[in-house]
Amino acid sequence: MEQGVRYSQFCRTALPLIVLSMALWSATGHSQEVAASAATTCPSFNYAAVPQAVHSDVTSAEVSALNETTVIAHLQPGLLKPQVEALIKQGFAVEHIDWRASPHYRWSTSFEFSAANWQQALTKILRPYQLQLTLYANRTAVVAASAEVQP
Repeated sequence: MEQGVRYSQFCRTALPLIVLSMALWSATGHSQEVAASAATTCPSFNYAAVPQAVHSDVTSAEVSALNETTVIAHLQPGLLKPQVEALIKQGFAVEHIDWRASPHYRWSTSFEFSAANWQQALTKILRPYQLQLTLYANRTAVVAASAEVQP
C-alpha cells in the first residue's frame, strides 16, 4: 500500500515536470528548425524594378522601358487609382495593392514622362497628390496619404 502512495506522489510531482521539460525542449527545437527552413526557403523581396515585357492589356497606363534604367510612362485622363496600380504591378511585381487614399483622384490630361527608374516615376505621379507607396516583402503594396504635408 505504501508503494502505491509513493508511486502516485511521484506521478503527481515528477510527471508534470517531465512533460513540461519535453514540451519546452521540442518547441525550442521546432522553432530552430522553422527558423532555419524559413531562412533558406523564403526569398527576400527585391525592391528594385522587375524587368518585364510591356503588356498589351494595360490600357490605363502605357509604359515602355527603353533600357532597364529608364522608364517612360504615359497617363491618360481619368481615375488615378487604376493607372497607378497598373504601374506598381508592372514595375515591382506586386500582387495585391491596398489603396488607402481617395479613389476619386483624377489625372486631368494626357501626359508622358520619363524617369530613371520605377521609384522616381511613381514619385513623380504620387507626390502632387501627397501620397506615398510602401512595398512589403509579401508582394503587397500600400498607397496611403503622406505623413508629412508638402507645400
